[in-house]
Order: sequence, then structure tokens, then C-alpha cells
Amino acid sequence: MGTIAQRLRQEGLKEGRAKGREKGLREGEARILTRLLELRFGPLPDGIAARIATASTSQLERWSEAALDAPTCEAVFHADRTS
Repeated sequence: MGTIAQRLRQEGLKEGRAKGREKGLREGEARILTRLLELRFGPLPDGIAARIATASTSQLERWSEAALDAPTCEAVFHADRTS
């Protein structure tokens, strides 16, 4: 068993790694969603890239699923407001 300082350091490192993984996952999902939308609908409307960049992982997942069937890029984000 280590000292309190060692345990706190280990807990801090563990928490930092988890946050880093989450950030990396979110950024990867944002890139994939952006690419999917651009391939499907062309250049993204103003403001969409900013919404994607600040979205949570769960929002990105919902939008990615909606992008599969949405008739327009705007409809992808409208679906999120109605659910």
C-alpha cells in the first residue's frame, strides 16, 4: 500500500487517461460524422461544423444514426430536437 500522495497521484492519472480517451473518442466521432454528412449532402451549412465540434458523444451518435436516413443535412439535427 502506498502513501496517500501516491494513491492520489494514481487516481489522478487514471482519471486523466479516462478523460483523454473520451475526448479522443468524441473527436473521432465528430470527424466521421462530418465526413459522412459532406459525402451525403455536400458542403456543410454554416454553424453545423460548430455544433458538431461542441457536441457530446451521445449527440454525435444520435446524429450519425439520423444521417443514414435523413433527407437533408438539417433534418439530421432536427431529429435530435424532437427526441
